[in-house]
Amino acid sequence: MSRIIGLAIFLLGYSFSHAAPAVTFSKRNNINFYREVPSRDLSGLAIRSDGRIVVGPELSPLAGNPIADLWWDIESSSPDTWLVGTGPLGQVLQVKVDSANKTFAATSWAESAANHVFVIKTLNQKWIVGGTAPDAGLMVWDKNGTLLTSVSLPADSILDILANETGSTIWVSTGNPGRVYRIGLHHLVSSSEDNDLTDRGVELWGEVRDRNIRSLAWNANGQILAGSSPSGNLYEFPRDGG
Repeated sequence: MSRIIGLAIFLLGYSFSHAAPAVTFSKRNNINFYREVPSRDLSGLAIRSDGRIVVGPELSPLAGNPIADLWWDIESSSPDTWLVGTGPLGQVLQVKVDSANKTFAATSWAESAANHVFVIKTLNQKWIVGGTAPDAGLMVWDKNGTLLTSVSLPADSILDILANETGSTIWVSTGNPGRVYRIGLHHLVSSSEDNDLTDRGVELWGEVRDRNIRSLAWNANGQILAGSSPSGNLYEFPRDGG
């Protein structure tokens, strides 16, 4: 009997000492989100720059004919209608969206006589302004797409447009060189296209050393911020420019 008990204790101890290691129910994998999970493959989620997953927009593709090869900028003109600056033919499209059926219909709304319309803005329900490349042309249309006036700035491209609250004055950023122009729209629309820039209400308001001023924004103190490329600098301009 003692031998049987001793053998049982030996076998029990042996089984514990040679048991398979414990395995948790969860499993951890290191994922490189920049390489393995393109953001466009996520629905209802977004990826931060540090790789964390957070709640994001849920995007649904819309069926339709985009007409243009490149859509550079999009501006809402009504809840279901958008204006789109395009390239390489420099058209402005009007896009109507049918959210229920997930479709869109694009039609030509205006021409710019340039290759690209990089930026488009709707101002005070009266004017629509667009910036073009490679001639840095500022176009002003009425709400029906009729061209009211245009002016070419001494640069290669217009990259962003920022307006005051009333939409009567705009600040226009350019590429090559990196400058900001302040333009009074009433003055511009009423002036002759044969006049020089000063007589048309166009003022060189600010400039930077970098080649392009890609974007403009207001800060909380009512001053203009500008982001540049290719250096990636952030500038804050004094209220009077500089």
